[in-house]
Amino acid sequence: MDQLTAEPGRGRRSPDTPRRRLLDTGRDRRYERLEAALRLYRAGLFLCLLALVVLILAMLFGQRRHIGRAILVDGKVVCFTDSKSAAEQVRLALLSGPQGPLAGATFRERWTEEDRPMGDDQPLSVQDAAARLKPVLTVLVPATAISVEGHPLVLLSDRDTAEKTLEVLKSRFLGSGEKLVEPQRLANRVELQDLQVPPSHVLTDVAQAVERLLKGSTESYPYVVKREDTLERIAEQFAVSRAELLAATPALRRGLPPVGKTLEIKVTVPAVRVVTIKEVTKEQVYTVPPKQTLTATLAQGEKRSLTSGQPGRKRTRLKQTWENDKLVRSVVLQTEIAEAAVPGEVLVGQKTGPDLTPAR
Repeated sequence: MDQLTAEPGRGRRSPDTPRRRLLDTGRDRRYERLEAALRLYRAGLFLCLLALVVLILAMLFGQRRHIGRAILVDGKVVCFTDSKSAAEQVRLALLSGPQGPLAGATFRERWTEEDRPMGDDQPLSVQDAAARLKPVLTVLVPATAISVEGHPLVLLSDRDTAEKTLEVLKSRFLGSGEKLVEPQRLANRVELQDLQVPPSHVLTDVAQAVERLLKGSTESYPYVVKREDTLERIAEQFAVSRAELLAATPALRRGLPPVGKTLEIKVTVPAVRVVTIKEVTKEQVYTVPPKQTLTATLAQGEKRSLTSGQPGRKRTRLKQTWENDKLVRSVVLQTEIAEAAVPGEVLVGQKTGPDLTPAR
């Protein structure tokens, strides 16, 4: 009974023969070899997956090490920093002056930032990045220009300062106690314009701005020739006549240069002329001729002063029109005697012929 084994599909057991035991042993060995191969495959697969993970992490880590914050000017990479915050510090450093950040400051060029591979470049410090960017960037700040005949003559920080400058300019030509007949005005076409300009062009001293307004200036402006340009069109843009444009820019006398060439257009900005119409009172000393008394006690034509006169004072009210320091018109409004002059008395001789007075 113990030597019998169950055959597959049957209810009775097959005899346990040596051949049967040999078959079972071979089968077990094959199973063991398969299990060992499976374990080896699993270990190999695990090692491959582990190597793949390590490789991916190494690639990501290596790429991360070479990613920097690129600062671009007009679409061209100028330098790299190691982070977005460092790039922002660079921008703020460039937009600051000796007293701190410049209000409303911006760049004339287009500033952009983005993360990108650095390649062979290295990230710069904030100081080094600012030094590299400074030559290729133009910092602009808001300013108010006092323009004369369409040309900016003085640049000030804001409109309030510009208006104060014009008031100081006008008050310079109105003396203490003088009465205005009508409000002062400017003979030129003077306008206030809001512009974006480099900080070094902005004046902070009102007195210096007034002096520049009184002197005028000759300004040079770069201009790139365009395809549709004509002499008349360029002159119109700079608010000058064609003759003035040719006189100030000799290069245009031979005709328009090629498209794309840069010209230096010189424009003469006249001094500001303040028209002041005021009432002025002047006091003058005057005298009157002496009173003459004829006498026969003196020879013909001989004069002898009896009393000396006293000068008087008279006031004259004038309406005067000035352009800056130049008097262009004066009209007498009224003259009145403040203190009457007292004439002196003079004896005038009328005696003719020999002296007929009897001797005593």
